[in-house]
Parts: sequence; C-alpha cells; structure tokens
Amino acid sequence: MVDNLPPGVTLGGATSINDSSVIVGWRCRGECWLDERRMYGNAFMLVPQTN
Repeated sequence: MVDNLPPGVTLGGATSINDSSVIVGWRCRGECWLDERRMYGNAFMLVPQTN
C-alpha cells in the first residue's frame, strides 16, 4: 500500500527490489508511455515503513 502520492502521479512499474524490501521503478504524471527503448517519466523509490 502506498500512501501520500501527489495528485496525478502514476507508478508505472517496478524494476528492482532489494533485500530490505526497498522498491525502485518509474513513475509519471498523467499517462505513462514507452518509446522504442525509453520510458518517459521519472524514477521512484519506495521504502517500507513499520508501525
């Protein structure tokens, strides 16, 4: 579950996860799309939080 994403942000896909369960991937505002070899957007990193 991801909390507090800014309005209009879409998580496009995860590309890696490490032994600490940190997930990295790509995101975009609005619609995500792929070109022949590139993804147009920005990177994200999700760090697990414990309550």
